[in-house]
Amino acid sequence: MTTAAAALERAIMDLDTAALLGSLYWITQASGYLYPGADGGMPDKPYGQLYLSTGTLCLVGFGWWTERKRLRSGAF
Repeated sequence: MTTAAAALERAIMDLDTAALLGSLYWITQASGYLYPGADGGMPDKPYGQLYLSTGTLCLVGFGWWTERKRLRSGAF
C-alpha cells in the first residue's frame, strides 16, 4: 500500500469515527421518546428535542457523505 493510499484510508477512518462519535449524543437524546411515560422533551414544546436531534443527525450524515465523496474523488 502506498503512502497516499494509506493516508486516504486513515482520513476515511478518522471521518467515520468522528461522524459516529458526533452522532451518538443525538441518537441517545432522540431515544428519549421511546421510554414509556417519558415525553422526551420540554413541557411547552413536546417534540422540540426530537426535531433538533433529527435535524442534527441529518446534518452529520450529510456532512459525512459529502466529505467521504470528496475524499474518494481524489481531492485529498
